[in-house]
Amino acid sequence: MKRIFRAVKLTAVLACMAAWVAACGGGSGSLDNELRLRVINASPDAPPINFLVDNVLFFPLDYKSGTRYTYLTPAPRAMGLEVVLPGDDVLIEESRSLLAGREYTTIAVGKLGENGSSTLQMLNIDNAIAVVPAGTTRLQFVHAVPDTAAIDVYLTAPTDSLDAATPAFTLAGFREISAQQDFLSGDAESWRIRVTPAGDKATILLDSGPETLRASVSLLFVVVPNTGTGTAPISLVTNDGTFGGEILDVTTPADVRVYNVSPDLPALTATAERALRKDTVPPDPPLASPCIYDPTLASSDVQCVAPAPEVTTLVTGLGYPAAHGYASLDFSVPPPAGYLLLNSANAYSFKVAATGVPATILFGANLSLVQGRRNSLLALGLVPVPSGDTVVAKNLTVLSDDVRPFARTTKLRIVDAAPAGNSVDVYIELQGTDITNENASLGGLVAGSSTGHFSFEPGLYTVSFTTAGTKTVLASADFNAASGSVFTVVLVDTARSVSSDGKPPAVMVVDDLL
Repeated sequence: MKRIFRAVKLTAVLACMAAWVAACGGGSGSLDNELRLRVINASPDAPPINFLVDNVLFFPLDYKSGTRYTYLTPAPRAMGLEVVLPGDDVLIEESRSLLAGREYTTIAVGKLGENGSSTLQMLNIDNAIAVVPAGTTRLQFVHAVPDTAAIDVYLTAPTDSLDAATPAFTLAGFREISAQQDFLSGDAESWRIRVTPAGDKATILLDSGPETLRASVSLLFVVVPNTGTGTAPISLVTNDGTFGGEILDVTTPADVRVYNVSPDLPALTATAERALRKDTVPPDPPLASPCIYDPTLASSDVQCVAPAPEVTTLVTGLGYPAAHGYASLDFSVPPPAGYLLLNSANAYSFKVAATGVPATILFGANLSLVQGRRNSLLALGLVPVPSGDTVVAKNLTVLSDDVRPFARTTKLRIVDAAPAGNSVDVYIELQGTDITNENASLGGLVAGSSTGHFSFEPGLYTVSFTTAGTKTVLASADFNAASGSVFTVVLVDTARSVSSDGKPPAVMVVDDLL
């Protein structure tokens, strides 16, 4: 079945429940008549994958996501992976006999790739259900990086060198599954996980930093390609049968990109600041002043002073309309000597100033960043005018960026940053399409609104913005939506002055992978 925009296939909840009432156990029966199954998505270039059991939707999962164990009764099962695409869907099926007393893991591994080049497949793990001894954690590793050869996994004390270390696990190549091993765990046992190419201790693919292994759990580590921020080529997806997570390289940053889409703002400078305090114990009882204690200035009339913040310049001289490339903020880097952070390491104040007057902050936003994630900061709106006119006041809007590319698909996000456009409809059509008889792809967007990234079939497209409820085109842009591309399309005013109204609007197309 062919379609331009990606449709989500929904399986009726009641139908799903009816199909599973007789097949699912509650987890409290005998190992003689129960087994447990979990599923994990480790395919780096596929859209979210539907996991099927007996042709019924078991779980839909995005990349690096996994489920808890579900208890089933033993039986032959039809297992499937379904990738719902804007074009032709992909379905991979196989039959398996699931036995009582076992715990099964089905992992989607490999790349979806283009037509004829797919390596997407199911990788199945079969372990006996067994109690983990007290004071230990049971570990198992899976190699799910398609383009990486054999790897070594080291578990050491946090400060140990690898010089004399021996790999705890060696995985010979893609799809390799290690045996399960038990390791000491608990608060007194802090481990450091490092992954290297096999036999090459000098090349670190991932360094976890200190990690505490929770006691009495069986923990699966799936080594996957890193599609987030930073230079580490891999990360570790974890699953203990109840909860899932991810371990990133300790130096993995968060990425931020800045847009100047405020039509009456001059070229801008944007900074990221972390508040500091002196690395000194304050007096007891504390002084009454709310600022940060500095013993070098404390006196009868000067109680304390806040030190200058740690400042990182994200961009300077960014004109209108434009978007800068991503800047990385590595909050594993400690503050300058003699200082501590006032807030958590990932808490930043983002501030915008005119490049010609950088000391005068115009507006900003506070944000706690997430390691490995990307955000866009949009300087938008207008300088406020006397009451009676409606304006979008200047602000720094924060958007979460989902820029992992999908094979056989392109991704697009729409942002309305044009105060002069009022309410608009959006048409996303193949180039040359007359929109007269077409329905709007999106309706009723207003300045300051945005969509998430959604996916559609690759091709040559025109994005048109019209006055809401009409076919009157305000602005449009053509672009080549190739497979694996990711774009943000922004409606903007023309640059404004005191005497101009921002009309006609224009369209800015930003390649999110640059």
